[in-house]
Amino acid sequence: MIEAGQMSDRTLIITNITIGPDARDGQSLDAYREAFTKSFGGFNTETRVRFRNAERGSAITVHYEVGNSVIGPFPIARAADGIRSAVEAERMVTKQRAIQVRKDQAEQQNGSFWVRILSD
Repeated sequence: MIEAGQMSDRTLIITNITIGPDARDGQSLDAYREAFTKSFGGFNTETRVRFRNAERGSAITVHYEVGNSVIGPFPIARAADGIRSAVEAERMVTKQRAIQVRKDQAEQQNGSFWVRILSD
C-alpha cells in the first residue's frame, strides 16, 4: 500500500538490499534488517528495509533512497559508507519540507486576511 502511494510513511530512508542468486553470505534477511535498523537508530532516525533478488550473480549490494535521491549502490561489505550520507539527505529533505509547510501556511493566512478585510 505504501509503495502504491495509498498510505503515507514517515520513514524517508529506504534501504534496498539486492541479493544475487549465487550469493553465499550466510546472513538471514532478518539479520540484515536488524543490522540496518540499529545502524540508522544510532543516528536517531529510521529506515525501511526492502529486499530484491538480482537476476544473476553472487553480489549483495545496498542502495539508499531518500526522497528523489539514490545513494549507492555499495557492496554489502561497504554498506555503512552510505548510511551517514542517507541520514544527512533525510535531514535536508525534512528541513525543506518544513520550510514549504511554513510557506504554504503563511500564504493561506495572508489570503484569509485580505478576504476578511475586503469583505467588511
